[in-house]
Parts: sequence; C-alpha cells; structure tokens
Amino acid sequence: MKRLGTVLHVIHNGILIVRCEGRMKGTWLNSVVLSEELIRLGRVVDIFGPVSRPYCSIKPFKGSKPRIHKLKDRMVYIK
Repeated sequence: MKRLGTVLHVIHNGILIVRCEGRMKGTWLNSVVLSEELIRLGRVVDIFGPVSRPYCSIKPFKGSKPRIHKLKDRMVYIK
C-alpha cells in the first residue's frame, strides 16, 4: 500500500480531487483507493497538473458515497 495524497475537494457525484504526494512512478490509473481505515473508496480515473506534483480524480464505488464527504484534508492510499 502506498500513500497517494491528500483529499482537497469533493465535487458533484462524490468525485474526489486529490493532491498527490510526489512524482508518479508507473501508472496509477484504475488503481483502487483506500482510506486510512483501509476502506475501499473508489478508483483513480484521471491524472492532471504538473508532473512534479500531480492531482488525480477518484470515482467512488457505489457504497462509499456517504463516507466520501468526511474525507476532506485526509490522506488516501492506493493498493
């Protein structure tokens, strides 16, 4: 499990915008995203911004939408 980054925004439909920790090593697209409590939240669907510290958007799984709004300013991880 690796640290992905910090949740900055929760936009409509529960999509999360995350500021990544550092440079991308390999591809993160379609990686499963987990909370600090190891709860599966969703998948990485887009990576954008500067190469040195990119952002990514995460599409939530169907059952995780109620928990999504509590994740602002929290760390998330990829599997």
